[in-house]
Amino acid sequence: MVVESKGVEGYLDGTIVNPTPGKNPVETTASVSPSISPAIPMQAETPWDSSTPSAREWKTQNAWTKMLLLFNTKGPTGLGINTSGSAADAWNSYLQIYGTVSSIAQLTAEQELRNINYNDKEDFPTHIALLREKLSYARSLGAEITEKNFVAIVLSSLPPSWNSIVATVFKNHSSSDIIAELQAWWLQLNRNRASYPPNPVTAFQTLNPSRRDCSQLVCTNPNCKC
Repeated sequence: MVVESKGVEGYLDGTIVNPTPGKNPVETTASVSPSISPAIPMQAETPWDSSTPSAREWKTQNAWTKMLLLFNTKGPTGLGINTSGSAADAWNSYLQIYGTVSSIAQLTAEQELRNINYNDKEDFPTHIALLREKLSYARSLGAEITEKNFVAIVLSSLPPSWNSIVATVFKNHSSSDIIAELQAWWLQLNRNRASYPPNPVTAFQTLNPSRRDCSQLVCTNPNCKC
């Protein structure tokens, strides 16, 4: 953002080139013969984003851009940053190093996304929010996760108890539509649990289990008696 506000992007990407490559811009001055009396007019000052700066302007603005990079990097030499060339040379070394690190981070982020699983005791909206957060982060690192891939990740994260609803949502291609149906299913499940709370102690209590063998145990549920 600082580079853009100053208009020196060309010094980073190398599109604003040194007008006198191989020479010292400070020493590049016009040679005037003593016999010539009229003074040579000085070159008008150009803006920072000019593609045709003078040699002196290029040196100053290139140094400022490189300084912005190096002064905001802890241990640039130890990281392998090119500090001896132009700002563009330094920036290219940043991109090369970042590309290697980013590839590893990309694989890690994508694997973390695919490893997220949901269980019936969790809050479903929180689960979806976590998936979307991990998806956004993986894509920001360059992971090519398509809409179809994300749908597969969402559905594969669900437990076997959701198989009946999973089988019905494949007709939708949009992840937002599928998530909306899954959300409605989760709300319905929660309402059913609230209306019919389980009572495993009563339903599966056995008669004197310590004094009977397995063949004599009887369920006390009046609708069962097994």
